[in-house]
Amino acid sequence: TDNLPVQLTATITPALTNPTIIWSENGVVNNDLVGTIIQVDPTSTTTYSVLVIDEFGCEEEASFVVTVPDELILTIEGNSIYCFNETDPILLEASPSVGITFEWSDSSGTIPGNGSTISVSPDVSEIYSVIGTDEFGCMDSTTFEVVVPDPFAISIVGPTVNCLTDEDPIELEALVDPDSVQ
Repeated sequence: TDNLPVQLTATITPALTNPTIIWSENGVVNNDLVGTIIQVDPTSTTTYSVLVIDEFGCEEEASFVVTVPDELILTIEGNSIYCFNETDPILLEASPSVGITFEWSDSSGTIPGNGSTISVSPDVSEIYSVIGTDEFGCMDSTTFEVVVPDPFAISIVGPTVNCLTDEDPIELEALVDPDSVQ
């Protein structure tokens, strides 16, 4: 994802007449940064320093660190199939989990939990969403679909008795009940 620019302001108190302002990034002067207000877009943690020189040659310097944490990329792991006859819920786990707060939701807006792991037992196929926020306020989101296949019923037909004197094997047939398929 793209970083948003950061605005830094050098406040000089009391106000000076025509001060010289020199900005640097990680100790290297950057002549592209001018004025008391600058816009920067660092891709890694950077220390910005401003050197102010008044009309008499007196100097004062201040520094400010802009932290650029590693990009937060969430993933969800879990069983993506939940059979209609399941009795135990399935677990969905978002990662990374250390230092992240989570907000889960399903397609109806219901929030099934707020930890890194949630337990779900959907009646129909469902898409679960999670938003993660790290300690710096950086966010990412992702989704995970759990499919609930249509229910079906089966039955076995055939003779219920097999006499020991019968020489022919019995035949059993498994039938899918067409009225149970939706």
